[in-house]
Amino acid sequence: MMMHTPLSPLTKDHHSQDIKLPSRKEKESLLKRYAKKLGLNDRGCYLAVGLAIIAFFFLVIIIAMAACWPATHLRYSGSIGVCSTPACLESSSNIIGAMNDSFEACSDMWNFACGGWVAKNRLPESRSKWSNLIAMEHKARTEKSRLITMFSHEPSQYDSIEWKVQHFYESCKSLEYIEADREKPLLKIINNLGGWDVLRSFNLYNWDPHRVLRELHADFRVSAFFRVDVITDFRNPGQNIIRISPDGLGMPDKTFYHRFPNDSSIQAYQTFMKDSAQLFGSPSPEAAKFAIDIFNFEKRIAEITPAISYLNDPVKVNNKMKVKELRVMSINIPWLEVLKACYPNAPDLAPNLNIPAAFMTANKSVSSSTLQQLSLPGLNFTTALSSPNPDH
Repeated sequence: MMMHTPLSPLTKDHHSQDIKLPSRKEKESLLKRYAKKLGLNDRGCYLAVGLAIIAFFFLVIIIAMAACWPATHLRYSGSIGVCSTPACLESSSNIIGAMNDSFEACSDMWNFACGGWVAKNRLPESRSKWSNLIAMEHKARTEKSRLITMFSHEPSQYDSIEWKVQHFYESCKSLEYIEADREKPLLKIINNLGGWDVLRSFNLYNWDPHRVLRELHADFRVSAFFRVDVITDFRNPGQNIIRISPDGLGMPDKTFYHRFPNDSSIQAYQTFMKDSAQLFGSPSPEAAKFAIDIFNFEKRIAEITPAISYLNDPVKVNNKMKVKELRVMSINIPWLEVLKACYPNAPDLAPNLNIPAAFMTANKSVSSSTLQQLSLPGLNFTTALSSPNPDH
């Protein structure tokens, strides 16, 4: 018969040595258990935990930034509306009509956007160039002419604004009165500028080239050798600067001067200058020689004139300098006198010049002889007054 007796302390110690329980270190942790299921070792397990913690922190940062992100004005949050007014529909149809879908926009953007307009708008016979801006300007002038001719005023409104505008416009249209004076108004200007050798009214010793250049630019707005105008500073849009750029060619572009002498455009230009001189009373042989000399002189200017693509690049032509620096580079041209005459109310002309770099290189090479050669018989500034270029 077996009986259970209480264990003594010695018995308990002996029993605990026989049955040994697993320690906490020997127990597998939950993390290692999942790591084994995923096939990761200890290092991969710790790396995965670290990446998970980093991703959690990044998620918290992104959520916080999204909640605190300021509202931007570039983001359009309103409803999208379509303009259906007649003006918008007309503008949209003009833009679509000017396009040419046969060209790829990525390979030839200009023909894609303007090819349709070029095909529909041929160059008028009376124009040397034609563009959308010129067409709109012509349309605006035609509309102004129509509105002015429709002005109505009572006899009691004598000397009113409407009366002045209408009578001033009618005086410009009175060709009989204008033709009655013929060349007398222009001859008066030529004689005041020093005369013209073709008409045998030019005196080299009494001729002041600085005064002529100044008055041509300031009083008559003739761009002799260079153009002076005001543009917005590319690097500081809130400030205006004076730009000096190449000019002075009678033909529309410098490429015309590179053609053969028997080209129809060159022959027509020389005939125009010859006829203009003869209208002022010049003999035919002297007028023909004058036309050839002026064309050759303009051809020399065209050789050093930058291309249109260069002048239209704001990065290449942005070359700021002061007036005193320009005077050092070309001492024969009275730059400060010309600028002060063109802009008498300008407070300070020293730092406000922008001159194309290519123009400065060309100006260095010819400025020393240009004014001296202009003083030769038949080569003087008065030819610019009869320039056929509409930009002059």
